[in-house]
Amino acid sequence: MAISTWTLKELSKHVEPMQIMPFFEFAKKKIITLKYDEKDISAARERSKTNFDDALHIVIAEKNKVDCIVTRNVNHFEEIGTNITIKKPEWLFN
Repeated sequence: MAISTWTLKELSKHVEPMQIMPFFEFAKKKIITLKYDEKDISAARERSKTNFDDALHIVIAEKNKVDCIVTRNVNHFEEIGTNITIKKPEWLFN
């Protein structure tokens, strides 16, 4: 399981940082952090003029060759396009 630093940044808009990390504590040995850089930001801006956030998630995922992206916002990811499988969170529990 991986989580990008971009995801952590997005989460921090909605919850306090001290609330985010305990959420991932249960699987800390299985989660790796995927970082992004200015090159990734540029690639995401080229990928989508209207949905930078999701485009950056795709760029980070493709760069790190992840198997699957888990999101509630499947439509945006499909609109941007990727060969990575896109799943809703419920998939994890089936």
